[in-house]
Amino acid sequence: MKRSLTPKLKEKPRDPGRQHAHAKKPGKMVQENDEKYRTILQNIEEGYYEVDVTGNLTFFNDAMCRIVGYSREELLGMNNRRYMSEETARTVFRTFNEVYRTGVPAKALDWELIRKDGTRRFLEISVSPVRGTKGEPVGFYGIARDITERKQAEEQARLHQQQLMQASKMVALGTLVSSVAHEINNPNNFIMLNAPLLREAWESGKAILDEYYEKNGDFVLGGLRYSEFRDQVSVLFSGILDGSKRIKQIVEDLKDFVRRDSSDMDQSVDMNAVLRSAVSLLSHLIMKSTTRFTVRYGQGLPPFRGNFQRFEQVLINLIQNACQALAETCCGIFVSTAYREEEKCLVLTVQDEGMGIPADLLPRITDPFFTTKRDSGGVGLGLSISARIVKEHGGTLRFTSNPGKGTTAEVFLPVNTVRGLPLEPIAR
Repeated sequence: MKRSLTPKLKEKPRDPGRQHAHAKKPGKMVQENDEKYRTILQNIEEGYYEVDVTGNLTFFNDAMCRIVGYSREELLGMNNRRYMSEETARTVFRTFNEVYRTGVPAKALDWELIRKDGTRRFLEISVSPVRGTKGEPVGFYGIARDITERKQAEEQARLHQQQLMQASKMVALGTLVSSVAHEINNPNNFIMLNAPLLREAWESGKAILDEYYEKNGDFVLGGLRYSEFRDQVSVLFSGILDGSKRIKQIVEDLKDFVRRDSSDMDQSVDMNAVLRSAVSLLSHLIMKSTTRFTVRYGQGLPPFRGNFQRFEQVLINLIQNACQALAETCCGIFVSTAYREEEKCLVLTVQDEGMGIPADLLPRITDPFFTTKRDSGGVGLGLSISARIVKEHGGTLRFTSNPGKGTTAEVFLPVNTVRGLPLEPIAR
């Protein structure tokens, strides 16, 4: 047998000490990695969370505590529904359920969070499954990022865009109204001037026609028997005149709506005096609409700077709307003025027991050309004009309504709009 030519190397024994220096127990390595992992999570700016399958928080970092506004002790074991609205909780449940079912991570935007102090924030949250030793889902983890400021910026940009669009519409509307108003007013003035002449001519010739009718019996005039015709002519003339007046008023409302008002806004105005004047002008409509109209004038009201006639238009529109909202004359209208010392503002209230306004329509009632009375001739400018006039006076116009029970309109004029006037009650 041949021997190998390659010398056999003698294996050198291992140094037990050296072996211990280069190798660590697996348990210790896992512990060190876990500590590093936890340290990283505690130092990131975004919130990190872990929940079990029922939504109870099992682990989270300090950033998560700051986001929700609870202490670590309060948050541990808390169910995520505690800091969400019902609607958000339903969305979260659907998202978690989908991740649990499919195992596919999800990224959810715009989850609304209710902090401990009651303030609301918007979050962008990722959701991933946590799996057990056998691969089964045992919970969820993810990152929560506060995007409230971004949402607010987006909302401001959206509102700004709407304002630009509205301004553009108003410019176009102003151009249209200025040209159309002239074209409408010319033929309408012709109707308003000549309809009374025709009525006078009819009244003058009526005696002759009546005499002919008495001698010769009924005859046809204008396609109708004279006995019917003479009873309807007065109604027809009244309809023509009322219609032309309505056309004129609509044109004036349109012109008022788009006009850059240059009226005197530096008058010292007594709110009670404005209310008395508006009630006097609307006395016929009020008596026809309700048997329960009451006015309570506040005492010791300070004056405000503005324009008497412009503000009177607001009161006329509000009271007129209240009258039109009543289904029966037994329904009431209650008007009052007051000065709220704690809020430093004047308040005018017009409350009616009318039909009310549905909740989905209430935010739109001051939009230009929006009306719930289109069938009865409404064009949707009265409240739009009123809201703008109140704003010009530095105030706000608010509405609350209960369908079937009535509507309340409130005008708030902060005292700082008084602009230097002494806060002394107007002499009675």
